[in-house]
Amino acid sequence: MTEKRIFSVSELTQKIKNRLENDFLPPHIMLSGEVSKPQFSGGHLYFTVKDSGAIMNCVMWRTSIASGLKFDIETGQKVVVTGDIKVYAPSGRYQLQAVRIEKEGVGNKFEELEKLKQKLMAEGMFDKEHKKPIPKYPKRIGIVTAKSGAVIDDICKVARDHNVYVNLILCPAKVQGEDAAITLIKGLKRLEELGVDIIIIGRGGGSMEDLWCFNDERLARAVYDCKIPVISGVGHEPDWTIIDGVADLRAATPTDAAKQAIPVLKDRLEELDYCKDRMRTGIQSKIDRLKHKLSDMELMIKKQSPQMKFKEMERKLDIYSVNFNKNIRDKIDSYDKYITVSRQNLGRMMRASYEASNRRYISLATELDGNSPMKRLLGGYSYIENEAGDNVNSIKKVKTGENLKLVLSDGSLKARVEEVSEKHG
Repeated sequence: MTEKRIFSVSELTQKIKNRLENDFLPPHIMLSGEVSKPQFSGGHLYFTVKDSGAIMNCVMWRTSIASGLKFDIETGQKVVVTGDIKVYAPSGRYQLQAVRIEKEGVGNKFEELEKLKQKLMAEGMFDKEHKKPIPKYPKRIGIVTAKSGAVIDDICKVARDHNVYVNLILCPAKVQGEDAAITLIKGLKRLEELGVDIIIIGRGGGSMEDLWCFNDERLARAVYDCKIPVISGVGHEPDWTIIDGVADLRAATPTDAAKQAIPVLKDRLEELDYCKDRMRTGIQSKIDRLKHKLSDMELMIKKQSPQMKFKEMERKLDIYSVNFNKNIRDKIDSYDKYITVSRQNLGRMMRASYEASNRRYISLATELDGNSPMKRLLGGYSYIENEAGDNVNSIKKVKTGENLKLVLSDGSLKARVEEVSEKHG
């Protein structure tokens, strides 16, 4: 079972507000009924509209009263109210926010208008995808309106203020009455033949009856079929006619239509200056890139030429020569340092060896001197030689009666052996 959601008062009121207001999107709705309890407060008009079965609260803000209410409103009057459904959340009330109030004489026309609107809407004539874009820089602007009056004067003033170089072409037409739609269609077709860039069609404010010619089906289809973009400027902001729906752009007023059609020359010149600067910067950037690329190509070509290759080989040989000489110098310096260190080490070794040998020599000389026969002879010793001159160091080498030689430190003696005695013990 699906769990039921619990709404707060504010949430529920907001959902109702969104649903009601979205279901009755502009361009406005029209409500027919009897006026009840009209009263002004703070410049605003509060009233109700009722019929036999229901009642609707209505409000008309003071900003809409001047253009949307052309008569003294009283209780009991039959009226057609044009406006939008709005929900006032704090009190949870919905009401019709009126932008225009007409006497009920337009009741039948309202029904006709609604039927025509639904018919054309079903054919897709109001769809955005059929709208032609408005040229940004028009040179010739066609105008279909009355030949004199505030509308054409205001459009000319906008042209003078915005851009005096835009050419305005007026095709005069009736903008009110039974045959007005025919003259408006002729003006459209004439301007289409002349090949203008934009067409403005419209008139100043008035009652619903005054603007009714702009609800003509023939005019609506002529506007829709026109190959030139059409801007509609009929009445004031609250007013809405059939051609507002089929035109390529709807303007609030004829003056607003002129402002949207005629570009401000100063702004366009600034745009052109900006575009010019961007183009200059872009072209210069491209030139710089091409120059850099050309330099790279020139360098590449030079590198491939025999002269460049020969120079490159010379440069490499110079580098090799410098490096070789440097390496040789480094090696010679290294060998010089090695020889110097070796000489120093050899000198130290030779001195050490000499000193060691000298010390050994002195030691041996001292030892030899201590063992010298002559030194012993000086000490009172002597040695014996036989007649052959051989040293006699044992009794076994002499015989009795043999002559011997006794060598002393200062001379020698001759002696005869009388007796030989062997040592015992």
